[in-house]
Amino acid sequence: MDSLLSHLGLWLAAILAIGVVTAQRRRRAEAGGGLSPWLGWGLLAFALGLVVVGVGALPGRPGLWLESGLAAYAAFLIGCVAGALGRGGNLREHREWALGLLPATLLWLGANAVEIPRIEAARSEAAASPVEDRVIADKRPAEVADPRAAFLESARRQAENLARSQAATRAEPEAGAGADRTGSVAVQNLTPQQRAARLEAARATLAKLPAAGALELAACQQALDASQLLSKALFAPGSADITRVTAAALNALTSILRRCPDAKVEIAGHTDNVGDEANNHALSQRRAEAVLRYLVAQGVPAARLSAAGYGAQQPIAPNDDEPGRADNRRIEFILK
Repeated sequence: MDSLLSHLGLWLAAILAIGVVTAQRRRRAEAGGGLSPWLGWGLLAFALGLVVVGVGALPGRPGLWLESGLAAYAAFLIGCVAGALGRGGNLREHREWALGLLPATLLWLGANAVEIPRIEAARSEAAASPVEDRVIADKRPAEVADPRAAFLESARRQAENLARSQAATRAEPEAGAGADRTGSVAVQNLTPQQRAARLEAARATLAKLPAAGALELAACQQALDASQLLSKALFAPGSADITRVTAAALNALTSILRRCPDAKVEIAGHTDNVGDEANNHALSQRRAEAVLRYLVAQGVPAARLSAAGYGAQQPIAPNDDEPGRADNRRIEFILK
């Protein structure tokens, strides 16, 4: 919400001004002193919207539109209240405030068209920015001093390990392009210097991509690997829910997939080793299917996508601590 307000501040100030002018020029009170229907229904919708935002039920761009709509409606009503009280009126004179909703709505639509792509880009960059390496003496999640930093560090480690394992797979000619991916993946740890080098290589890969046009299969896979390295789609333990950070990572991947129109994409879901094998396999399948649905909603043709769950069969990090388990709760994109 903070980044949204920072981008929409001037727009919301303009909407507030519309509310002020509306209340000063329209003074008709509702008969009986009650709420006008438009205001009653509007306040109810506003309350429901707050609940949806509070539980994070609407990720990605739809969630941003909802948040900006709530902010705009609140700014308009605050302006109306300020305008009415400023001229010595009272809040019962709200019947015709609804007339100001039309210009306020048009301004809100314009604000979203201009600012939401910028907000998404800013959030994706923030999610992808490297976190300074630190030593955490006690790995228990409840006692980590900065859970968000630990989460982002796990995301970075996961993406780097995944890129390494995929690069190693493609580098072995004897495995062949159609090699079976259900076997175990070598688990290795990288030094901070190696991590930084891989992040830099991923940035260089994306920087070298042509500005427009279709990509060859190999270039598309490399771009996907690099994008996942910089901004990883992660899942909380036992969950297949797509969070705001996950949605930002998937948005970046979607823009690449649109440039690979002939490629078939396997969305491979993975889990850590906590729990029994059957539950982990089912959970990884749900994660892959959740990502598939999200990509379809973003415009990727469903016919190009398939979802497969591999459970805990392919770890890319040790499962003996929480950061390693977080690395293994992941999604891979495999082009065919």
